[in-house]
Amino acid sequence: EATLVSTLKKEAQKEKQSDTGWKKSTWTACVVDLKGSELICGGAPKKASSCRDHWGNMKAQAKVVRKLQELSGFGWDDEAKCVTAPDNVWDAYIVVHPEASPYRNKRFPLYDDVLSLIDGCYATRNGAIAILEL
Repeated sequence: EATLVSTLKKEAQKEKQSDTGWKKSTWTACVVDLKGSELICGGAPKKASSCRDHWGNMKAQAKVVRKLQELSGFGWDDEAKCVTAPDNVWDAYIVVHPEASPYRNKRFPLYDDVLSLIDGCYATRNGAIAILEL
């Protein structure tokens, strides 16, 4: 995941990102940078489609984490990189939203980087992007 995010950050600096997504060459760059990672982490060799799908999952998880942080009683531990709340707050929330259960003890070490990639860019008139500091 760290290599994927690092590659996407490099590609964003090369203006390969807009408000509608990443250029095809970005996913090719991800495949190149992740070549051989399956030997270390397991799984299959990475393809452009698997990189794009994994990025989509990371982006969706970051959006859930952000939403949780905005709820009353929830917060963020920047050192541990996880959503925080007292047990009674988690318990009550999970009763109504059982799909949030996995986020209770999950760390998101790349949260800030992912958020900067999904929130820190915008399209300009010329189709380029500008990166905003969060």
